[in-house]
Amino acid sequence: MFSYMSTTLVGHVGNNPDLRYTQAGKAVCNFSLAVNLRRGEGKEIVRWFRVACWEQLAETANQYIKKGDPVMVVAGDISASAYAGSDGKPAAGLEVTARQLVFLRSKGETETESEGWSDDGNQGDIPF
Repeated sequence: MFSYMSTTLVGHVGNNPDLRYTQAGKAVCNFSLAVNLRRGEGKEIVRWFRVACWEQLAETANQYIKKGDPVMVVAGDISASAYAGSDGKPAAGLEVTARQLVFLRSKGETETESEGWSDDGNQGDIPF
């Protein structure tokens, strides 16, 4: 039986990307993403996700995104992890592995329109 999972997140980058390399030489780039959810009148909840990009997508993310940038992340894997918060209380986090990034800057903020990149290094179109 075939199975497939995809998650699409649209939000703002919470910190500048952190590019590292594994011992095998594979690039991995991590950053946080804040997604604002509206709940009722005047109520807004922020959900934070930890995003990991690999190989060419990691290099692209590190080169083009910065804190505060609006992006769309298409993720193929999502997981939850438990940890102790800065106050020592138990906390949980959501982590996604990006398959594709779409940069959602307005025309006034960049020389070209929004650009999209997938983990195969090909530039893609905005899907809407």
